[in-house]
Amino acid sequence: MANSVVDRHPAIAAPDSPPRDRIRRLVWKIAIATLLLMAVGSATRVMNAGLACPDWPLCYGQLVPTQQMNLQVFLEWFHRLDAGLIGLSAIALAGLSWWDRHELPGWLPF
Repeated sequence: MANSVVDRHPAIAAPDSPPRDRIRRLVWKIAIATLLLMAVGSATRVMNAGLACPDWPLCYGQLVPTQQMNLQVFLEWFHRLDAGLIGLSAIALAGLSWWDRHELPGWLPF
């Protein structure tokens, strides 16, 4: 039992990663989500799906418009979903950076 799964897998062995690693991972996730947002936004624009969901923040009065779902509605809905998740992630990044500010490099502005 000396070589358990916990000993071999570093993510399981050390659940408390340093604050810099948590912030770095979150920044990478936000960057990838932003690239995805730009790609979906381009597809939304090319397909003239910008007004496929007539109301905001819901789409046809629902969180997920299952009855009206087609490609244009899906593109607009997914674009809104991705943008909302990026916004929440940016707020989480600001909070995490503030919470772990003593662990960040000194050259960063307060």
